[in-house]
Amino acid sequence: MRNVVLLTIGADPEVFLQHSKSGKYISAVGLIGGTKQAPRQLERPGFALQEDNVAVEFNIPPCTNIKSFVESIQWSIKRISKEVKAQKLKVAIIPAAHFDPSELTSAQAKHAGCDPDYNAWTKFMNPRPRVAEGTLRTGAGHIHIGIKNFHEFSREAFVKSLDLNLGVGSVLLDTDILRKNLYGKSGAYRPTFYGLEYRVLSNFWLKSSKLITWVYKQVHNSYTMVEQKGEEFFDDIGEEIQACINTSDKGMSRKLLKRHSIAYL
Repeated sequence: MRNVVLLTIGADPEVFLQHSKSGKYISAVGLIGGTKQAPRQLERPGFALQEDNVAVEFNIPPCTNIKSFVESIQWSIKRISKEVKAQKLKVAIIPAAHFDPSELTSAQAKHAGCDPDYNAWTKFMNPRPRVAEGTLRTGAGHIHIGIKNFHEFSREAFVKSLDLNLGVGSVLLDTDILRKNLYGKSGAYRPTFYGLEYRVLSNFWLKSSKLITWVYKQVHNSYTMVEQKGEEFFDDIGEEIQACINTSDKGMSRKLLKRHSIAYL
């Protein structure tokens, strides 16, 4: 009898802080607390905050259904908003923003905090972004996928399917094109002991319950697709997928989505 595959889906997205009146983007350094090594635990088990460069990163526990995934994301954003309101700040869900140099003077603001990741298409490690040389900072929407009984295919194959089912659609749904100057190229992922972390998406999908639901469903659809079609299917259209994501080609996105019947909002 074939093993049943159980996926758990979590996330550690990043949001920015913005002054409520002036609209100026404000560094989170010294305002939120928590680090990669020691996240600041919140009152709900499995939820945490940390400062990542100038952004606020929040962590949610692994979810096994859409309702808990949507609720966990939205609760975290409301929790951050409530905390920073007293400082006349608000949460800004934006994939990329230029900060005033006065907000980038700390050592933390000059350091890209993400662990090294890999390109599923080339199988090489991606270069670490050099954020210290400019004022552009980015907000990620990384997805953590836990996989039990994962024996059918490689992590790289799953990431390629995620690129087709999520990355290609994000070209139409995510209006930002600045982030890809630093992060978010096709195939970006990090292997983990529980499965993998998909790093292509920005934080655009945090903006509505429909987008959050779409992400959750597309993770499952990605697994099913690679399970049914095999890794060779994605390799045959790999150049199109990569070019679409890396150049934010909306026309190519529409063609790929239609040709392969990819769910899209």
